[in-house]
Amino acid sequence: MNGVFSVTMWTWIVLVTVVLLLALFRLMIIRGDYYTVLHVRRCELPLIPEQIMHDRRLRSVDVWGQLLTVVALIIGLALAAVYLYKAMG
Repeated sequence: MNGVFSVTMWTWIVLVTVVLLLALFRLMIIRGDYYTVLHVRRCELPLIPEQIMHDRRLRSVDVWGQLLTVVALIIGLALAAVYLYKAMG
């Protein structure tokens, strides 16, 4: 049981690190965010494809970030429960 717990713990640490890196990557994407205004005028037509790509990239990072955060939370709670169970018994 010790080996499985150790592998699961390292997997959780890597997963949390990936979540934090995704958060930093999202901040980097937003930092260069020049699209605070939706471009809808005819003269702004060349800017629309860039704005769509920026939105898709941001949504992709958000979806993966939310999914991996939930998985990390579930694994972390399971690890805590196993640790407390082993400590009590």
